[in-house]
Amino acid sequence: MTGRHATWGNPPGGTTFFCGFMQGYENHDILTYEGRSIRLFREYRKLRGSRVNGIESKMKRERSLLPTTSQKGIYMSINFFDNYKEFVVIPLEDKNDHGEEFHPHDYAKHFIITLSLNDSRITCWKEAENYQIKVDKSLEKVVREFNKKAKGSYYLQILELEEDKSYFVLALSCKTKHDNEKECAENISYLLEKMIANPLYVGECWYQLIGEKGRVERKLFTYAYKEYQLQHSLEASGKM
Repeated sequence: MTGRHATWGNPPGGTTFFCGFMQGYENHDILTYEGRSIRLFREYRKLRGSRVNGIESKMKRERSLLPTTSQKGIYMSINFFDNYKEFVVIPLEDKNDHGEEFHPHDYAKHFIITLSLNDSRITCWKEAENYQIKVDKSLEKVVREFNKKAKGSYYLQILELEEDKSYFVLALSCKTKHDNEKECAENISYLLEKMIANPLYVGECWYQLIGEKGRVERKLFTYAYKEYQLQHSLEASGKM
């Protein structure tokens, strides 16, 4: 039998170790020690590995059939709360957010406010479409959020918004009556800047509708207002 071998040296006792790699036996490793050969089959190692893998796979399949800790918690919750429908309470709807009827006598003062863009880049509201802005939708959204946050202390309505105009008109109703004109002006300014202009400027991207000067000032609107007298309205409608 021909082949190659390498001598590993003489350990104590004079025994010679050598390993031969036999031609035609590529799948075998042969180790000779004191005239005795031990043949280690690679196929056996593969077979042994496949058996171990098979056992592990079987164990994994069996474990997968058992409920996990989270599943046990779900099963326990379902069983524990099986009569939960007896305790369901449907939340009340926010009336202001769903179009509560406006009662003018519930408010002490009313103001008509006219607003136009500061340093405007458009000549009418229709041109806002060039900036992918739907003026009516975004303004309605901000007014709705305003009324929701005001919780009855104020009520805001859109009276006029025409696509061929460069201004729009709001009605602001206040429950608190400010006799001091300066306090009244400061209150209206705060509401318009913080609760109307800011959400439109950032959230609705109206900053695109004003020029550099307006952005530097961070001022979206110029506005004017006048107190609305209910008596005048009644006279005009012929109810007095």
